Amino acid sequence: MRLSYHKQHDIKEAILADLYDANKQRLDSQKGALVIRNHSEWIKPYMSVIKQLPDNILNISESIKLEVPAIPMGIDDKGFAQQADVTTWTEFVDQGLPIMKTGSGYYNSKEVPIPLQDGMYEEVLALRTEDYKLAEEKRAMKRYLTNIMEVNNTTSKLRKAFPSTLQKYIPPEPPRAPRKAKLNLPDPVQPEVPTNLKQRLTENLLNN
Repeated sequence: MRLSYHKQHDIKEAILADLYDANKQRLDSQKGALVIRNHSEWIKPYMSVIKQLPDNILNISESIKLEVPAIPMGIDDKGFAQQADVTTWTEFVDQGLPIMKTGSGYYNSKEVPIPLQDGMYEEVLALRTEDYKLAEEKRAMKRYLTNIMEVNNTTSKLRKAFPSTLQKYIPPEPPRAPRKAKLNLPDPVQPEVPTNLKQRLTENLLNN
């Protein structure tokens, strides 16, 4: 059975989801927990003042952001230095927490990510390194799946090319329709040969 582009896409996405989604969700959960702990450490020195302030004077948000610094990721196979760039991790909470904002007004103000607090860099480094390597591995697997299905674009070819661990993702062959038995049809009725054909041939021969 030929594998259409749509079917190849479905196979690829199913494999990538099974291989990487659970690990990605685990990392995202750990990131979120760290964002909340980082916010708790950041706000501790201000809590005594915050408790004295009247309601609605603070900037409260249900999305908490953490500013994650750039982190070196070593040297790649070609000898180039790799780096995970500066980014922001965001975690949503059920009850709003005090945050920092810059600017004024509805359209001109924006939330300022909380700086990374002391003692959390190593944990961020471990998470970013694992996240980076997982993304690199996923990209490599995606390239492999794309290339191998471009070359082996039928189920029979893909069964020969795919490793045993990926065989379950190949769709089964559709049931073949049973061959129809040949019908014993009577011989077709042949038109009668014109009666004057023999005479015409004889006359033509004599005339020549």
